[in-house]
Amino acid sequence: MKRKQKDASKIKPLLWFSLVILVLSLSFTVITLFEIRSYSRPFETIVIEAEATVEEGRVGFDVTSDGLKFGKIPPGAYAEKNTLITNSKPHAAYARISCEGSICEMLRPSIEEIILMPGESIPVKFTSHAEKNQAPGVYTGKAIIEFYKIMDER
Repeated sequence: MKRKQKDASKIKPLLWFSLVILVLSLSFTVITLFEIRSYSRPFETIVIEAEATVEEGRVGFDVTSDGLKFGKIPPGAYAEKNTLITNSKPHAAYARISCEGSICEMLRPSIEEIILMPGESIPVKFTSHAEKNQAPGVYTGKAIIEFYKIMDER
């Protein structure tokens, strides 16, 4: 009987140790999954309204500074707007530029993907090109700039 109690007393610390290791492993796994998840979602998204009118005749300028308003563009011509993308975070960031809406068939950024260091800025030129056979009309949409955390700095 005493031998069974001695054996049981040796097993209890081992069980507690195993339980602690299990809890620590699970905690580390959960923390790691949340960290990985934070890299797969943008930490900041900038949406810029975009608009261009394809119309025969003269080029019409839109001099407003809000959004990417290109004004009137005759078929076969193009218009450009410049903007500055800045990483204001204390860590490096991957920036990706995409587009939504009917203007996407005309709108091209000079850069679609880039890694920015903390405080780094880069100019981006958006070009709206109306093909010669482009249907007349108003093309609208959004340029979307998404910033993601990156694991390794360049």
